[in-house]
Amino acid sequence: MKGQRYIWIERRLYPSLRMEVLAAILSILLALLAIGVLFGVVGVDPLFVYRRIFMGAFGSLFGLSETIVKAIPLMLVGVGLTLAFRARMWNIGAEGQLLMGAIAATGVALTFPDLPAGVLLPAMFVAGFVGGALWGLIPALLKVYFRANEVLTSLMLVYVASEAVNYLVYGPWRGPEEMGFPLTSKFSPAAQLPRLLNTRIHYLTLLLALLLAVLVYLLVRRTRLGYEIRVTGENPTAARYAGMDYTKIVLLVMLLSGGLA
Repeated sequence: MKGQRYIWIERRLYPSLRMEVLAAILSILLALLAIGVLFGVVGVDPLFVYRRIFMGAFGSLFGLSETIVKAIPLMLVGVGLTLAFRARMWNIGAEGQLLMGAIAATGVALTFPDLPAGVLLPAMFVAGFVGGALWGLIPALLKVYFRANEVLTSLMLVYVASEAVNYLVYGPWRGPEEMGFPLTSKFSPAAQLPRLLNTRIHYLTLLLALLLAVLVYLLVRRTRLGYEIRVTGENPTAARYAGMDYTKIVLLVMLLSGGLA
């Protein structure tokens, strides 16, 4: 009608770096606020809880080093999930891919304990990547050929991978010197990652996680494949119309996502 004014809300096609940083900070603050409300409802001082959490994670050199130890695998998994989520592949099974990668790497370490570290460690990294990649490929194949929902299939495969770990550590891989506990034999020194000073930080995997974060960013933002991944995620129909191979992109993304996990 005449005289009426309309407000249109549209998504930014290319948000600035400043907007992305502010959005991340605001998301964290809102999450802390929401959790703080829940703490308050049950009668716990949220400021006390947050202070204890912060001091435990960053209040000492030991706490900081252990935080980094826990963060390294999460960083690697997060990098892989970022790639999958860009293609709108909801990979909920990264934990299972991590476990299958661990099984593959452990198999190399236990089978070839006498190899030199310069050969054994790279072989373990490659085996871990392949194990996770193949496990991530299963829900991708089910999606593109049978239209199975990858949220369900990738999640269910986590339990399969977990049971595979249990079978191995309670069965054929249980170390005879571990006094009946469900543990494998200790890896040979050549199969153990070097640590930073007197901490448990494996600096090779820390550097690898940081490097892969940069490489994945460049892949998504600066390459043709990254462009195809983004277009496929935003509009699969438009991607197919433009001649992009949807099946190839989905399979490749899940291979990389599972391998990085």
